[in-house]
Amino acid sequence: MEVVGLTDFLNTNYVMTVHGWAMESEPDRSILAGYTGRSPVGPEIRVDSPDGAGPVGGGYLLDFGRVDMGEVSQQKQLTITNVGDQPLHLTRIVMGGANPDDFTINLSGSTTLNPHSGRVLSVFFSPSAHGPRSAVIQLFSNDADESLLEVALSGFAKRLPTLTVDSSLRLTVDGSPGSHHTLVSRASLDEGPAWETLANLTLDHTGTAVINLSTDSPGTRFYKRFQPTGLALVAAGSFQMGSPLSELERSPIEEQYLVTLTHWLWMGIHEVTQADYLSVVGSNPSFFKNGVKAPSPGLGGAVSNALHSPVEQVSWSDATNYCALLTRRELASGLIPLGYAYRLPTEAEWEYACRAGSQDSFHFGKGIRQGLANFQSRYEYSVLEGTQVKSSNTLINRPVEVGSFESNPFGLYDMHGNVSEWCSDQYDSYPQDTVVDPQGPAFGVGRVYRGGGWDSLGSECRSASRFYFASGIRVSNIGFRVVLGPVR
Repeated sequence: MEVVGLTDFLNTNYVMTVHGWAMESEPDRSILAGYTGRSPVGPEIRVDSPDGAGPVGGGYLLDFGRVDMGEVSQQKQLTITNVGDQPLHLTRIVMGGANPDDFTINLSGSTTLNPHSGRVLSVFFSPSAHGPRSAVIQLFSNDADESLLEVALSGFAKRLPTLTVDSSLRLTVDGSPGSHHTLVSRASLDEGPAWETLANLTLDHTGTAVINLSTDSPGTRFYKRFQPTGLALVAAGSFQMGSPLSELERSPIEEQYLVTLTHWLWMGIHEVTQADYLSVVGSNPSFFKNGVKAPSPGLGGAVSNALHSPVEQVSWSDATNYCALLTRRELASGLIPLGYAYRLPTEAEWEYACRAGSQDSFHFGKGIRQGLANFQSRYEYSVLEGTQVKSSNTLINRPVEVGSFESNPFGLYDMHGNVSEWCSDQYDSYPQDTVVDPQGPAFGVGRVYRGGGWDSLGSECRSASRFYFASGIRVSNIGFRVVLGPVR
């Protein structure tokens, strides 16, 4: 059998140490702990940056974040201003540190800084290898031995994971340690045969996993990582569902119990938009279309980009119909593996994905306040103080474009607020014991919706908050998001 490996891409996390800076590592980010070297900036120089660089103990840092290896990132800039009364002549610019060839710089205008004038220093990051990359810029003036300014540069180069097959028919996946991959295969790249799921796997501490491809059938097979557009992978795991008794304003029907989810799934990073719904169903039932104004006393104004806002005024039945139509379309086009289907998340899947590893009331902490989500922000909430009335806060009072606020650690946006989201479950009391892959009760008073919406109090947007409606109800504060996984 001939075996062909295909290459795909993956974002990865790395621990980083920048020359002259002490760093601590956490998942998906690095935190600047402090500048450990001398302060090189004299009293005659001021440095301003629109890109977040700033003095930390007298030093300056430009962090480019994560960039695909071999690509040039968006430039970052510093404005260097001579605040003294004498001209400063920049005689040398020295690039040093660990990876100076990965950064290029450009200084606008003359190398002379006249009194009370500035120059823009532009820096570009083009990583040549994966992992953390760093460098240091030193600017010298008037032939002085001491540098006038030092700037630490940092960035992460995204690693290119690879699939390789050896002569013993072993498929090796190389990538980031601990990263999750879904592998699929098919017999031909021509239209016709669908991709089939080969394995879900997590790379070990070396960043490697090996699969034996032994087969009795002759022919060609193709393999790749399955990475659907607009979906985030949610790996299996266990969590405490519900809220503790100490969580103020909780409902008695939020009893805590241990849930284990044994299957991976892909979840929509955004709520289904009006454009998504229109492309699949052919109609748009939403109330908040272009030109519709936020109800008083909202200051959100008229909707101007409705197709990027969440679809609403969809019932539970409408949402499940959308999932069925989308499944049919993407199976026919070969975009999803055979045996996969779109559906609504179970209530347990939704809360697990919302929390993203947090046991606080919200994935961003113990409270919700204006600016963190789209909700009735005059009614902020803290787990320690309950609802706090903030009459001076600005109300949006309508849905906003999806992704307008920060995502949670799983890469999911608007899990709190914007529109509430239908789940597949019937609404009833939780079980009392540990449950594996709960599908919800067989009977209930209605269908569950979660997350809170633009008209919800802060307390109603908690990760554990749960509500219900009849499956045929359509209102302007409820939408949905999809999950993709093997047919159950």
